[in-house]
Amino acid sequence: MTDSQDNALLSEIHAFLVTQARSGDKMDTETKLAKRFRVSRYRVRLVLDKLTQMGILSRVQKRGMTLDKVSPEKLADNFSTQLTLSGIELREFLEARIALADEMASLIVMRVTSASLETLQDLLSQMQGAEEVKPAAFLLHREFLKALYAASGNRVLEAYALALEKSWQGFIGEAGNIKARMPETLVDADKEILKALRICDARGLAEVLGRALREEMLPLIEH
Repeated sequence: MTDSQDNALLSEIHAFLVTQARSGDKMDTETKLAKRFRVSRYRVRLVLDKLTQMGILSRVQKRGMTLDKVSPEKLADNFSTQLTLSGIELREFLEARIALADEMASLIVMRVTSASLETLQDLLSQMQGAEEVKPAAFLLHREFLKALYAASGNRVLEAYALALEKSWQGFIGEAGNIKARMPETLVDADKEILKALRICDARGLAEVLGRALREEMLPLIEH
């Protein structure tokens, strides 16, 4: 079987299981799926294993299979792994993060809720209290960006943004003590981000996000 045939089988089985789940029917067993799609149980098992690894499917002994809700975090995990293994250069990550942030800015300004603003303000306050502990402030900045991307209300864009964040964090780990050398301007940048959100300034949000990403990533690119 070719890769394209394997991918086609995965898509067909996934679509069938989704239909079963929506109708409330009990999901077919491995044996029934093999008969239904006229393939070996081994091939069905490989498909189910892949769906499980992707976070789409859960299999519990004696309870059968259930479809899991695919969150932006799960999508990001899969995409991030592929990005990390692809040998993409840091410069490309920087360009992609800036381009994506620019596109998301208008959606974030349009859709941000009062609850999201409160979450961002709380994270910013925690960052200000942790400025002397740079690794802690850095991690809070990551959470700030995650909350910001979620405010876009677009799970596809959120997943891509999170995947780029996760891949970038992998580079940080490889660079050793890079957290201690992160720019001191992260807190100030997040203040500007929150200010732009409060006054519904999409252009200003895009500009400050782009500047913050450059200040965060350039030290490592030039390292």
